[in-house]
Amino acid sequence: MADSIFHEAQECYFNGDYDESLRLCKIGIVQGRAKCMRLMGWIYYAGKCVELDLEEALEWFSKAAELGDVEAVFGKGAVHYVWEQYSIAFNEFKVADGLGFVPAKVRLGMMVKIGLGADKDLSQAYALYSQAAEEGNLIAARLKVRMLLEGFEGLSGRIKAIPLLIKLTIKGYKVYLENPNDIKVMY
Repeated sequence: MADSIFHEAQECYFNGDYDESLRLCKIGIVQGRAKCMRLMGWIYYAGKCVELDLEEALEWFSKAAELGDVEAVFGKGAVHYVWEQYSIAFNEFKVADGLGFVPAKVRLGMMVKIGLGADKDLSQAYALYSQAAEEGNLIAARLKVRMLLEGFEGLSGRIKAIPLLIKLTIKGYKVYLENPNDIKVMY
């Protein structure tokens, strides 16, 4: 399988074996594997077994994105977000969302909810969370429920939120038990 080196590197990363993940990423990078380049970006982004280096992370994310890795576009947005370059981050997340990376939709919702990189728009934030939740993203579902609890749709929204919160808690727990590294609970 072409991505086996990446999957092994990713599994090592998720299990806390960062040195082995780094070693495997380097092998995958020599082979031109975009996913390994992206994982290398996350390694530098988080400072796992290497010194935290956002410039290096951005370089790896950019290389992977040039090879068509959608999550790497999201990674570029994450770096710009940390650098407080919110307009650039918003645009990167928008590109990743347009390419179908659902967690980018969640980040866009977070940004428009508070007006970072775009105008503040609670309706748009709620719509983005709702769309991502419909696509299975549990963090988006939680943020949607939170907006309802905060009064986004008034008292009726708060009432609607209670059973949603219960269902979401159960579903999230089940997904986490099946795979704690599932993308639906990570971003």
